[in-house]
Amino acid sequence: MKKHFQLVLDWLVYTNVWHSMGLASVSYMSMVFLHLPIVVTPLVSSFAIFFVLYNVNRTTDSSEDAKNYPRRAAFSRKYGKALFYTSTLFGLVLLTFYVFKEVHSLSLLIFILALGLAYSIPLFPTFKGSSFRLKDILLIKNVTVALSLTLGTTFLATSYYSAPLTFNSLLLGIFIFTTVLINTIIFDLRDVSGDMGSHITTIPAFLGTKKTKQLLYLLNTWLFLSMSCFLILEQTPKFLYFVNLNCLYAYFFIYAFGKPWMDTNFLCDIIVDGEYILIGILTFAGTLVFS
Repeated sequence: MKKHFQLVLDWLVYTNVWHSMGLASVSYMSMVFLHLPIVVTPLVSSFAIFFVLYNVNRTTDSSEDAKNYPRRAAFSRKYGKALFYTSTLFGLVLLTFYVFKEVHSLSLLIFILALGLAYSIPLFPTFKGSSFRLKDILLIKNVTVALSLTLGTTFLATSYYSAPLTFNSLLLGIFIFTTVLINTIIFDLRDVSGDMGSHITTIPAFLGTKKTKQLLYLLNTWLFLSMSCFLILEQTPKFLYFVNLNCLYAYFFIYAFGKPWMDTNFLCDIIVDGEYILIGILTFAGTLVFS
């Protein structure tokens, strides 16, 4: 039974389905927060965009994975081509749909895809004749991921409805951006040895583990207190009381990282990435209580 359960987890995580489901969950939270009707298109779009981008990244990160995560690297060697072709098909279908059905959101979709590809693929030439990726630049790596995920959840949903930018949409964007930023830095903590071996300077490689965790505590505390202030001032929907509990969850995984009783890969792949699904669950619970 345990073996079958592990196999299911491996498939969910290594195919990036778990992560993509989480981002569809964040898209759901965005629509609720902004009082937009809940429809399938933004949810499927968020899932498909990041299923495509993360599987492309898995292909380009094979050398780092071999050092950081041999189990996942072995999975990618076995199923990587099938996942790459499947995700490419997803991307083509998504682009075709937006060209014919949602052309007003097409430019945003293309920008998100381009940003994700520039993160994974060395497109920018250097004076030395080589090329670099956005993920090779200190901090830009984390900002690129956080920006992509924020655009592909919150702002793709508002674009679908041609909704104007409001205080609430910007506030939501900051919440999602900061949440993702914290999560990407946690993953960098896990991958620090492989990243350094591949000459990628990340925040943990620059600051060290202890100072990086202090930075994460600071970011999470700022996020929790900021959202709490807006709730007290009644500037946001009341269901955010539930969603703000997400920050307590983040305190747990920041603390748990590196502890001998916590498996690092399980922490990152299931607990940290599971935060996005938790956001959707807390949103649903909050709407039931405050409806």
